[in-house]
Amino acid sequence: MEQITVVPGARPLEALANQVARLGPEATAVARRERIDDLQASFAAGKNGLQASLAELANNDAVLLIVDQFEEVFTHARPEDGNPSASSRFIENIAHVATAATGGSGSC
Repeated sequence: MEQITVVPGARPLEALANQVARLGPEATAVARRERIDDLQASFAAGKNGLQASLAELANNDAVLLIVDQFEEVFTHARPEDGNPSASSRFIENIAHVATAATGGSGSC
């Protein structure tokens, strides 16, 4: 089982993308930056981005996702690239993965 820890900070989608990108194969600095950018765009596009990315990069293995300092989503987040809903998208992606992992029961 893979484990990743995310501290949302002021840019929660970028923080999430940075950690999820670690699941993929080793990459050059340029390729890693491109992977992070692609992940961030996927997370911003909708609630399914994180689930799809975890399935692909972790080869469908289990992943333990820890969000440390979750309150930063509310206290530190600012609009990312003109998108005022970055905090909302972060929460939607996390909630979608948690719900899917529990078979839709909503409990983890």
